[in-house]
Amino acid sequence: MPGFTGLPENWLRSIAMCARATFGDGILLLGWWALGRWLFGEWRWFIPLRVVRYAVIVAAAVVTQAVVEIVAVRVLGLWGYRAWQPIVPPGVGLFAILQAVVLVPLIFAVVARWECGRAA
Repeated sequence: MPGFTGLPENWLRSIAMCARATFGDGILLLGWWALGRWLFGEWRWFIPLRVVRYAVIVAAAVVTQAVVEIVAVRVLGLWGYRAWQPIVPPGVGLFAILQAVVLVPLIFAVVARWECGRAA
């Protein structure tokens, strides 16, 4: 959150806002899993690791994150970006895009390892 502006001054409210954002991220992650389920026809679409499948879901995550950022920042004014956070096309903060590119495949890879360990 250091790369963003618009957080409440009160630390409890700030934590609540971050928790709400984390909950929203979890909902988005479930949506990307459901997209993979629909596109690839199996609920465990992330096992085994198939680069093309992960790339499709990461692309969907990047687009979704960009839309969420545009709506939240430009339309609703819920938060903004600190001057030092790079802005990437289409005018969103780099941290949101990195979240989609790094965390989404990492989370599915961790779940895949967990699922494979359970099956053994």
